[in-house]
Amino acid sequence: MSSTSVNLRPHSAHLKSRRWGTPHWTSPSLIALTVLFVNGCGTSTSPSVAPTMPSASVSQNVTYIPDPVWNWNLVITRAGATGPDSCFMRNQNKTGGSAQVELDLERSGNAVSFDYDVRNFPTDDVREGGPLDGTAFTARNASQSIRFPSCGDDSMLTGTLDESVEGHFSEDFKHLTAKEQYNYHFGSGDVTVFFDWSADPR
Repeated sequence: MSSTSVNLRPHSAHLKSRRWGTPHWTSPSLIALTVLFVNGCGTSTSPSVAPTMPSASVSQNVTYIPDPVWNWNLVITRAGATGPDSCFMRNQNKTGGSAQVELDLERSGNAVSFDYDVRNFPTDDVREGGPLDGTAFTARNASQSIRFPSCGDDSMLTGTLDESVEGHFSEDFKHLTAKEQYNYHFGSGDVTVFFDWSADPR
């Protein structure tokens, strides 16, 4: 399938992990207790009950998130943008260009998750998740800090970004269509970029 190259992520120079969990390890320090009793004559005596060394214990709390699996093909098409006039806004306010990307789609009960552009895992793929109501879904990604060159000059755009997508599956769950939003929040104003989705199992 041929497609027009689309720069979906102008902030990609700012690498960021979008995973939903990170491992953390907890190891208590080993504490050695030495008890010394000194009597009034300056001589030492041992206590009637010898102190015991606390046993070493190591606990771990690991949130494991498996690597994404490319199991769907997703076509993303530009659908315009809104926001205050700027070169960034003008660059995003384009329509018609499309790109095919690798998608990991997981359904479990009444929940669904999407992880797309998985070839860029774990730094610049996009993961969104949320409830599944019948064949309809709404999925979101937590807000994150961003910083990247604005228009090819020395200026930098800083702010936050959150992403969301709403759509539905076909009745047999072998096709989906959706509309996605990239919501940029800058000090100069918010910019929202829109995309259309169409996806099928690989």
